[in-house]
Amino acid sequence: MLNDGSGKRPPIFLTRINGRFEQLHKLTGTILIALFFAGPWTSFGDHPFLQVNLPERRVYLLGQVFTALDTPIIWMGVLVGALGLGLASTLLGRIWCGYACPQTVFLHEFAHRIEAWVEGTRVARMRLAQAPWSAAKFGKKLLKWSLFAIASLLVGFTAMAYFEHAERIVDGTASGTIYLLAGLLSALLFADLAWFREQFCNYLCPYARIQSVLQDPHTLTIGYDATRGEPRRGTEAHGGPIDLSGNTASMKGAGDCIDCGLCVAVCPQGIDIRMGFQLECISCARCIDACHSVMERRGKVTLVDYTTEATLQGEPLRKLRKRPFVYGALILALSGVLAWLVLDHNELDATLSRAPGPLFTMLGDHTTQNQFRAHVVNYTGQPQTYELSLQGLSDAQIISPAASIPVPAGAERDIPLFIIREASGDSSRTIPFNLIIRAGHDQVSRAATFKSGHPE
Repeated sequence: MLNDGSGKRPPIFLTRINGRFEQLHKLTGTILIALFFAGPWTSFGDHPFLQVNLPERRVYLLGQVFTALDTPIIWMGVLVGALGLGLASTLLGRIWCGYACPQTVFLHEFAHRIEAWVEGTRVARMRLAQAPWSAAKFGKKLLKWSLFAIASLLVGFTAMAYFEHAERIVDGTASGTIYLLAGLLSALLFADLAWFREQFCNYLCPYARIQSVLQDPHTLTIGYDATRGEPRRGTEAHGGPIDLSGNTASMKGAGDCIDCGLCVAVCPQGIDIRMGFQLECISCARCIDACHSVMERRGKVTLVDYTTEATLQGEPLRKLRKRPFVYGALILALSGVLAWLVLDHNELDATLSRAPGPLFTMLGDHTTQNQFRAHVVNYTGQPQTYELSLQGLSDAQIISPAASIPVPAGAERDIPLFIIREASGDSSRTIPFNLIIRAGHDQVSRAATFKSGHPE
């Protein structure tokens, strides 16, 4: 990051540039923000589009319901996603940071736009920062911070709606913990938009720390063509042509870079891409738009572009590499396992336990009775009627409140069960069996034992 020699973090006054990559940022940012705010209010059937419901201990995704029993599916999905990010990083560098990271999207689409609207251009913001405090300056700062606070509250409470039903948050029936977490998240986001900003990427983000491990010299990244650009053609404001070390150079043999500084002015990280690969670079490509706009007017090709470290060093580009194949093979294998787990996912869950009391009861008609309690959960978006049957327990019958058990959509029900079997002299004292609970194609089997009361 550029600094002023004082050892303190210099403020970044961003210049907005219009180019093809900036237009791509506007498109992806608009889509991602729209999806983020629409997510809690979008439903598939009677379930949210995406929600990690902490009070109910359920995960809703595309109309499907996952519980603690589906933890392998959840972790497998997380693992496939992590490997997918690793593959994208190996091939395309920090494309996640530049185009899809919430930090980048919210900072660029909210903070930078609000700042430009309230305080004006880059030069106007720099003058305002250096000006003494006045009523006009305080008014602009207050308006900017107020808009930051509104945006932070909207994002914070929307984010918590992914962990609790949005309707409950709006009507005030959610738990106090949800509102506390929403407030804390909003406060952190406000501090990020108003002050912390690029420091999150530079010092806190773990992905930035491991980026150098994920990429290699043939990974697509953003680079500066020093062979064409150096030594630079300095402008009058910079004291004439300069080379990389800052020494004066003659116009003869000077490179194409005119040292306009626009690539630095548009960088949200405040770095100079001409200094080579830097950890702080998030590959947002705004410096490409800036250099292209300048070089195009001079009839030349941009000096900053998507390239690879190997290309900049004059080495041949290797398109076939081991690391992407390893990532790809792992993703395919684990995706197959994930698909199998999802297809095998049951929208019915049940538990079977013995009711409190005696293990068995001898009735007057020479039959033995065992009492159980079944807990049935309907994870579908439609009401279901479940049929109960026994497996492995011959000549036994189930007595319950109803022959068919209706359970509303997304609801659960406790069902008392009495299993009665005629006493038999050749019966074992303990007889294993399975209770089958079925509705359409969904079926679960729960094992238990029947106590016959016959002495061993």
